[in-house]
This record gives sequence, structure tokens and C-alpha cells, in this order.
Amino acid sequence: MLSSNLKISAVAALLWLQLPLFAAEPYVGVGAGAGFVTLNNLRTGNANACSGLASNLLLGLPINAHLALEAEYASIGKFIDPSVSMNITSVGVSAVGILPLGNSKFSLRWKGGIASTTATATPMAGYSLTGSESTDKTGITLGFSAQYEMSPNVSLRLSADSYEFAAATASGRVATLNALGIFRF
Repeated sequence: MLSSNLKISAVAALLWLQLPLFAAEPYVGVGAGAGFVTLNNLRTGNANACSGLASNLLLGLPINAHLALEAEYASIGKFIDPSVSMNITSVGVSAVGILPLGNSKFSLRWKGGIASTTATATPMAGYSLTGSESTDKTGITLGFSAQYEMSPNVSLRLSADSYEFAAATASGRVATLNALGIFRF
């Protein structure tokens, strides 16, 4: 059986291959920011808020002035609580709604899609894991962003996104706040 990451990557590749069917210019986005999660320890019931460095890479395909498709890879961060160190990554595809703000260079965007999130847990000294050290969870990803067109080919996007995740010792949602450079070609 194919893994969730492979299935989502295949869908993203198929979408990308449809590029000649659309007149709009595709784009690539690269960014960094912070990831935030509350690790709800399933064994002890304790919750620890953690943050880490996040990075994103996305490929986008505008359908029209109000809709785009995006495929994304996100390194959501490395999170550490007293019992576990957890690295979380995600691969997904989303539909992006676009609301241009009048005649300005600003637009608001929201996204909804599906993502496969991988959480890799490593026990801290003196602790052990009872389940798998690497766990995949396919779930809904949601996001909101504001974008400013700096030039016809370059934009700056500030985004907040949320992903579902599960791991041997914790589960829930993880959020990111990122600044991305968007480049059209």
C-alpha cells in the first residue's frame, strides 16, 4: 500500500503536469517562521506548549483571480518537552481562495486542503516510547494569509496555517506563522 506522503506527492505532481492547460503564471514560494504546538502527553496527561523554527516550500498554480491550487512541503519544527523531542513535517495540497482588496496590491487568502503530517519522536534521557517513533497522520490543513505584490513577479506573503498530527506520545494540531517570498515565472 502506498504511503500517504507518496499519494499526496503524486496528486501534486499530476496537478503540476496540468500546467499548460492554464493561462496563469505558476509560482513558487519559499519561507520561514515559527511552528507552535501543545504536546498533550497521552501517558501522563500533561500539556506542554512548545515552539520551533518552521520553513515552507510551495508550488502554486492560479486558476483565476480568486482561486489557486498549491502543493506544499513544510518543516513545521522540532519541539521539545521534558519527555520527548519531536520533529514534525508535512506534505499537502490545498485550494486557495483569493480576495483582492480593491485596486491595491494587497490580497487576503484562505486555504483548505489535505496534508500528510509525519511526527518523529525521540525520547529524552530517562524516558522511553511505548509506540512507533515515526507516525503519519493524514488530515485537514487550514490557513489564512495576507499577500502584498511587490512587483509583477515578486510578492510577500504572511501566513498562519494549521495541520493535524499524531505521534506515539501526543496528538492534536500544530500551527505555523511564516513569511514567504512568492516568485512567479
